[in-house]
Amino acid sequence: MKIIEKLLTKRKVIFFLCIFLVVAGVYSYSNIPKQKMPDTTPPIGTYQLIAPGYSSEEMYELIVNPIEQVLLYNDDIRSINASTYDGFAIIMVVLDVRERNVDDIWEKVNKDVNAVKLPDEAMDPIFKSDFGFPHAVYSVTADEKEKSELESAVQAFTNSIQKIPEIQSVEIDGNEIEVIQVQVNMEKLNELPLTMKNIGDLIHSNGMNIPLGSIQEKQKKISIEGSLKYDSIEELENLIIFRNPQTTEDIHLIDIAEIEKVTKENSVRLYANGKEAFFVSIYFKDNLDFTKLGDELNEVVKSYNEDYPELNVEQLVFQPEYVDEAMNQVNMNLLQGIILVLIIVLIGLGLRNAFSIAITFPIIVFSTILSLFVLGESIQMITITGLIITIGIIVDNSIVISEAIQYRLDLGETRNRSIYLAVKENALPVLSSTLTTIAAFSVLMFLPDVAGKMIVSLPLTVIIAITISYIAAMFVTPVIASVLYKKRTKYKTKKVSEKSSKWLRKIVGNVLNRPIMVLVLSIVLFLGIVGVGMAGRNIVLFPSAQESIVYVTYDYTSSNKEIGVEKFSELLVEEILNFDNIEYMAHSVGGDLPRFDTSVSMISPLPTSGRIYIRFDEPYSNIPKIIGKMEEQLAKYLTYGSIQISELLVGPDIGDVSIFLSSENIDRVVEVAHRLESYIQSIKSIKSYGISYPLYQDKYQLSFNRNALAEDALIGADVQMQIRSMIFEETVGKVQVGENHLSIHLGANIENIEQLENSGIFSQKFMQKNPLNNYAEVTKESYLKVINTVDGEYQLIIDIRAEDTLEIGSIMQELQNEIDNMDTSEVVVDLGGMNAEAADSMSDVGIAGIVAIIIIYIIMLFQFNSFWQPLIVLITIPLSFIGSFLVLILFNVDLTFTVMIGLVSLTGIVVNTGILLIDYINKARALGKEIRQACIESVERRIRPIILSSITTIFGLIPLVIYGGAFFGPLAYTLIGGLAASTFLTIFIIPALYYLVERRKDRNTKSDKC
Repeated sequence: MKIIEKLLTKRKVIFFLCIFLVVAGVYSYSNIPKQKMPDTTPPIGTYQLIAPGYSSEEMYELIVNPIEQVLLYNDDIRSINASTYDGFAIIMVVLDVRERNVDDIWEKVNKDVNAVKLPDEAMDPIFKSDFGFPHAVYSVTADEKEKSELESAVQAFTNSIQKIPEIQSVEIDGNEIEVIQVQVNMEKLNELPLTMKNIGDLIHSNGMNIPLGSIQEKQKKISIEGSLKYDSIEELENLIIFRNPQTTEDIHLIDIAEIEKVTKENSVRLYANGKEAFFVSIYFKDNLDFTKLGDELNEVVKSYNEDYPELNVEQLVFQPEYVDEAMNQVNMNLLQGIILVLIIVLIGLGLRNAFSIAITFPIIVFSTILSLFVLGESIQMITITGLIITIGIIVDNSIVISEAIQYRLDLGETRNRSIYLAVKENALPVLSSTLTTIAAFSVLMFLPDVAGKMIVSLPLTVIIAITISYIAAMFVTPVIASVLYKKRTKYKTKKVSEKSSKWLRKIVGNVLNRPIMVLVLSIVLFLGIVGVGMAGRNIVLFPSAQESIVYVTYDYTSSNKEIGVEKFSELLVEEILNFDNIEYMAHSVGGDLPRFDTSVSMISPLPTSGRIYIRFDEPYSNIPKIIGKMEEQLAKYLTYGSIQISELLVGPDIGDVSIFLSSENIDRVVEVAHRLESYIQSIKSIKSYGISYPLYQDKYQLSFNRNALAEDALIGADVQMQIRSMIFEETVGKVQVGENHLSIHLGANIENIEQLENSGIFSQKFMQKNPLNNYAEVTKESYLKVINTVDGEYQLIIDIRAEDTLEIGSIMQELQNEIDNMDTSEVVVDLGGMNAEAADSMSDVGIAGIVAIIIIYIIMLFQFNSFWQPLIVLITIPLSFIGSFLVLILFNVDLTFTVMIGLVSLTGIVVNTGILLIDYINKARALGKEIRQACIESVERRIRPIILSSITTIFGLIPLVIYGGAFFGPLAYTLIGGLAASTFLTIFIIPALYYLVERRKDRNTKSDKC
């Protein structure tokens, strides 16, 4: 403890360091990146596979499945989801990664995928792993403006945004592209000894510049370049494609084809407030203060609105505004918590002591922010919540040291002697208390999956703050006390009246007389309240984000051609527009909207799918009613397809119950799915369900006659390439129109199978054409339009929504019973959903809690040098659960992921009371006092700092209860209930158990001596 004596002589150095830390912390806060929530984007990569002209079945057999087989042997991959369409496929790969380098894994995976031998017609796989969430998304619409003009205006908007240095990238969705369309008349082409491929090669080769090299002239090399490009549409039209050798007549491209500039629509149609729209998605660079960048963006939008007053620019997503509002709210909560804690300290310890503790607040808070800044972390709601949790905890150590110093002063010790003795007496128990709290929060940093990634900054912040608070209590508080503290008057030193002290000793004495009865009653109380709390609570992994936003995901599955996906979408939008107070609405057809929230999963780019986003000018309290009414209104359209209405969640949107059916035999999957669907319809507690059966489509099958082909010296592959070039539109070059270079798209005017059958197949050997039906017979068949596979097997998913989340467990049990009684041979059936995900996450948290308890036990084992005494202290943990579940029951709080986080956190916080009590009892016994007397005195001596510490922690959490919402509120309720119950019960039960164990040990020792 000589260091304390040294510090008291170097007070100016300590004061200077404290001022420096506060100033550095303020600087860090102004520069540290600020976000709303942590980035929880999982390690996902996609492979885009393109093979024009291939059916979905050919795509899967020749391209997708070979890649799947390679990926299945990689141990770093958790799952492989593939969706295969005609000519196109997407393979989504999810990595199973904790601390390893994701980039290195992707490099290895890409190497394996690129080594797969694919058909020549297939393009190289296109890999993407950057699935960041756009930080701002704007929709741009116009009342009276051509689409091409609107596109130019949007491009100007994009250019203005890209000038901001902090912008990483900008993407435009919904834009159309202009191309030069060359549509060949097949009747005219049949008269010429040319094929569509010949036409494409001619256009391409006559508009292609090839490097020509250089020649040596007078000791200098001079490069040679050729100029062979189409400078106008007229040049393309006048391209000679054939010269008749007999008449020398030239046939130009315009003679057999229509050539015009056309606009190609995007496959996904996007709308904002009922009008066709462009969406501009903006991505910020890493480690930025969103609030500052938001101001710059607003200035750009304001200037743009002035230049283009006829356009409507509206926000779909604007993270800077969300971050600013969230940060203001949580910062206000932090300030409110600090004020409440200081009021409690003022009442409990007096003005001087309260002032000294108030000084440590900015030191600890800003030192924590400085540490986060140095570590490269960001400030977001989770981080500030961590600070709010520690408001009461970080003063605990200072309260213990402060109260001990004041106690010594009041006994007549000198100021420096009081400081020395107080620090020496409490250094070890305070260190143990700090380490146990750190142990409880440290295990939370290693939770897996999205939930763990989301919450990791909370335990990190708490650990840093508590560590700094211990340093402040050991070194800063003594230095402040050496300046401010003095002996109080006799009236003020009276901690409790004689009557209160006598009452307290009497209660503790009665408890010591009946320790077994007290223990049994505690166990009964624990089992009763925790049992009721667990049985009657909703299990919600990720609760509502409590924003006034609703989104509808739909998929058109009907065979009714009179409706179609466009009409289906229009019906849904018209129905939704009947709702009042819609502030903004956007919707998509044939794919997804730009990502508007991290909790919303992406949908497949199917032409039958879409999404509707609605933002209401209503308080969130009305949103559940609106969703209920919307479900009723849209139910009449369920005959046309699936409709799912959701609100934004704090984490990923997980369905109530999901049934996963997987097999190598898709017919068996469909058969089992139909049986399950029939059963699902009989369960009354199911509100709705969605199921996308395999989509089959007609196709024409060409059966070639090899003998007929051989007669005309035709090869099957060449014939198929000729057919493919007739029905598939290819890009064959570019034409310069003004300042733009437009792609040339070559296609034929084939509109039906009869035209194709009559199209000529050219024989190079005989220089003649015969119709296709000379060589092939055409039949009509059906094939699988979309093939969905998971880990190489066909998969079908049934999503179920329950009438009440309390019914989820019973629904899963009913379904499991039905599945057990069904013939599911060849099919793997898995039940998942919110309960399953919650069970997995809570199991992870439970394991973390067990690890924390083991670490806490080891810490106390070192302090007490006893196997039994740490076990006595651990009794405080189940005692705290009594209070936590009692509060959850009283306030009807759901069992959320943060409730489990709160319970694990309590394991390190509530043991502090037991540590202080047993530490005092051991020291009193070392001075020769009897066990009973030492137990009673420990309560009398420690009750003041224990109660003050608990009350300050509880009051510090009150703002989080009021403003924490459905995510942070349950965490605060759990901590408050646990702290209140453990403080009240521990004060009496710990001495009773200590007395019970040590008294028997003493008796056994005496009998051994006898």
